[in-house]
Amino acid sequence: MIYDLGREKAIASLKAMDLHQCKAIYKIKGNYTDIKVILDNSGDFEKRQRHPEEEEISGAQYYSWLRRGQSKAIEKDMRPKLIELMKQHLKGIERQNKDRGLDLNIDWVLDELLLLELK
Repeated sequence: MIYDLGREKAIASLKAMDLHQCKAIYKIKGNYTDIKVILDNSGDFEKRQRHPEEEEISGAQYYSWLRRGQSKAIEKDMRPKLIELMKQHLKGIERQNKDRGLDLNIDWVLDELLLLELK
């Protein structure tokens, strides 16, 4: 029961942060083998196993988007916008921490996005 209460509190905190994970499922029409070769040879995607919490879809292939190659170039152009967005998000988190007496910390997100200047 203590575990369940702790987990519920953690989930509630995450939901209050307005932080989301994006997942997309695509049904691509075309030759399966050709598409798989493109994804397997792309520097932007890495094949992975299905996570237990993900829906099991017959014939689906699972990839993680690694933000390298062409994706990294696009990300570089978007960096100033990302910094401004995260500054606003951090202000909101600081406000919630103060108003609700919370101790939310998203330093791990800043690390992942390489936004160390915002820490």
